[in-house]
Amino acid sequence: MQAERYEFRVERRDGEAAITLNCGKGVYRCRVMPFSLLKRLTDLCEQVRRTAIPRCKRRRHFADRVPSYPDCIPLARAEIPGVCDLTLVASATAAGEVEFCTAVYDAGDDTAPVLILVDEQLPAFIEQARGILAEAEDLAEDAR
Repeated sequence: MQAERYEFRVERRDGEAAITLNCGKGVYRCRVMPFSLLKRLTDLCEQVRRTAIPRCKRRRHFADRVPSYPDCIPLARAEIPGVCDLTLVASATAAGEVEFCTAVYDAGDDTAPVLILVDEQLPAFIEQARGILAEAEDLAEDAR
C-alpha cells in the first residue's frame, strides 16, 4: 500500500494566494495568505526537496529503517514562526520503495494538515506556487 495522494491547488484569489487541499468526501481545507507568505512556504518546501530528502536518502541503511505505510518515521520539522509548522516523514510502500511526505499544519495545531504532499507532489506544489508568485509579480509590475 502507498500513501494516499490528495489533490491540491495554488491560485491567486483577490490579490492574495490560496492553497486548497481536497481531503475527500467533500471536505476541503483552504488557506488564503499574502504572496510574501506563499514565497516563504515555497522556499521552505524547496529546502526540504533539495536538502532534507537527499540527506536522508544518502544515509547508509536508511531504507531498511523505514516502516511500511501507514506507519512512518519522522525525519524533520521546520516552522514559519506563528504561521505554520512543517513535518517530513517517510514510509515504505508494499514494494519496499520509500515515500516522503511533507505536511504543513497551522502553527501549534497538528490535528489536521493544511497541505499534504507525497513524493512527486512536493515539486508539483513548488512549481505551482512559483507560477502564482511570478504572475503576482508581473501584475504588480504592470500596475506600477
